[in-house]
Amino acid sequence: MSVERRDLWDALRAISVGASLWIMSGDFNIVLSLEERSGGAAPSSVAMSDFHDAIADCALVDVGYTRRPYTWYSRQL
Repeated sequence: MSVERRDLWDALRAISVGASLWIMSGDFNIVLSLEERSGGAAPSSVAMSDFHDAIADCALVDVGYTRRPYTWYSRQL
C-alpha cells in the first residue's frame, strides 16, 4: 500500500479520536470486500485489510448503497 494511503488512514484515525459523532463519505478507491468490485485488477488483500482496520478503528459503519451496484455502468453515470 502506498505511503499516501497509510497517511490517510492514520489521519482519519487521528480525526476520530474524541469525536462524538461524525460522518465521512467519498470514493476511497478501495473496497471492503471483493464483491464490491467489478472488473480490473483485484486490490491486494493487505490494502483491503488496512482499509477495513481503519474503518473499524474509527468506529465507522458502511451504510451501504441501494441503487446500481457501481457508479459507472454501461458508459453512463
